[in-house]
Amino acid sequence: MTVLPSSLRSYATSARQYATSLTWAPLVQLSRTTILAIFFNIAVGQLKIIDVDGRVTICGQLGTSVKGPQTELRVHKETFWVRMLLFADMVRTL
Repeated sequence: MTVLPSSLRSYATSARQYATSLTWAPLVQLSRTTILAIFFNIAVGQLKIIDVDGRVTICGQLGTSVKGPQTELRVHKETFWVRMLLFADMVRTL
């Protein structure tokens, strides 16, 4: 096993953190947009999503006379959107 000098390890860690900071925000935004596009197709009921930053998005039936279930989803970490995109099976088979 090769042991890297501490200065090289520090450089590698800094480079990894920098690359992550450049790619994470766009990945979260892409994931959120994709998942919300699916949620906007809710045909029965209503889903109210309260995001990490307090932003509220309502999917499904709008208006005062909602027929069907009404649910509220609170997102505590932005990783939720990425996990939903990568690991949730949202493919609808006919």
